[in-house]
Amino acid sequence: MTKKPTFYVLTPRDGFFCKDGRGWFTDGEGRARSLDWPMPTTVLGALRTAWGRGQEKKSGSVLSPAQWRQVAGAVGLDAMIALRRPLKDITRKDITQKDITWDVSHRMWPCPADALMDESGHLIRLECRESSDLPPTLPAGDDPEAQAIEALWRPGREGKGKAKPGPRWWTDAMFLDWLMGTVPRDTVPRDTVSRGPSRRAEVKLALNPSSATAANSMLYVEEVVETLEAAPQAAHDVHEWAMGCRVLLESAALPCGDDDPLRPVTFGGGQRPACLDSISTDTGNSKAVPGVFRIPEQLKKVVRKRRPRLLRLIAVTPLSFEHGWLPDGCQVDDGCFAWTLPSVGTPVWLRAALVPRPQHVSGWDMVENRPKDTIRLVPPGSVYVVERRDGKPFSHQEVEALWFSSLGGRTDEGFGLIVPGLG
Repeated sequence: MTKKPTFYVLTPRDGFFCKDGRGWFTDGEGRARSLDWPMPTTVLGALRTAWGRGQEKKSGSVLSPAQWRQVAGAVGLDAMIALRRPLKDITRKDITQKDITWDVSHRMWPCPADALMDESGHLIRLECRESSDLPPTLPAGDDPEAQAIEALWRPGREGKGKAKPGPRWWTDAMFLDWLMGTVPRDTVPRDTVSRGPSRRAEVKLALNPSSATAANSMLYVEEVVETLEAAPQAAHDVHEWAMGCRVLLESAALPCGDDDPLRPVTFGGGQRPACLDSISTDTGNSKAVPGVFRIPEQLKKVVRKRRPRLLRLIAVTPLSFEHGWLPDGCQVDDGCFAWTLPSVGTPVWLRAALVPRPQHVSGWDMVENRPKDTIRLVPPGSVYVVERRDGKPFSHQEVEALWFSSLGGRTDEGFGLIVPGLG
């Protein structure tokens, strides 16, 4: 059955706890550590759970495991983006109306892997250019794939001095400048250098019924990520974090009026409450794409003007490829990696890949009540530099088609989301 996109914003109301891959007792503290931002599968699991509960309420009976799997297939997550807005922007009207006002200025982006920061707080852009005088990194031998890896362009920077990673999260204005090839000369503003929501420790314990005291084996601490962020020096400067979601629902099961089948929602470990609201399309047209998912007009104008020969594809959510960091469909041709961009069908050369250490992702299968297999994913912020094989510049139509498109596998679970920028 055909699925249609529906746009929501998911706002945790009591923080969230998304367990990372480490065990419960990794140190003497007995601390269970949380990811700093949820995986798309956690968001999708919350939506599917809410959907299944709605079906149980309608039928008046409990779903079997097989029925749960069938019902869960009606819900997919096509895209997910972090949102952050000042609490002063939330008015009484926003709280009571169905459509919550979120705009492009509230978007938050992962730090691109081609961005570093010097000791004075200035951003540094890593440039990838072809160079034949650099020593090899691997003994290529007769292996065509190893030779293609050696042929990839290597990143470099101007100037000297020790660099450090860029800010964890970027505001939309800062990220848009980066996509258009502009590097700010001023130091990064304090508001932009957001390391994400803060954390708080929450003690958990279980009582021994016979002694009415705490059981030592069930005494531990959870790290709860608080989605209300306050500036250290200004208590009134409070921001709220949320997740923008492009949800795919089967057409026969789309929400209708106030009887929304995706409410209420519980999120993450401990089934903490969350609020799920429709995102306004800004135009009053129910078929229009909300602003938080639209490509900026400034980027299209710059592409028309500069006609870039290179594009940088930046991962917004983790990428799932069969061969680790290498995009699916890449083949060795003439000593280089050749690729066809899935969303536009354009043959390209893969010129460079800036990929940090992989993310290890697991989860819990609620139907079979067992842990899921651990997988390795390309982390958000990774950058792939591509060039058209015919040597022509990229068009603004291609750039628009690549905006919020997907690469790799498990794209119906929110993985593989990318945005393009000028090379």
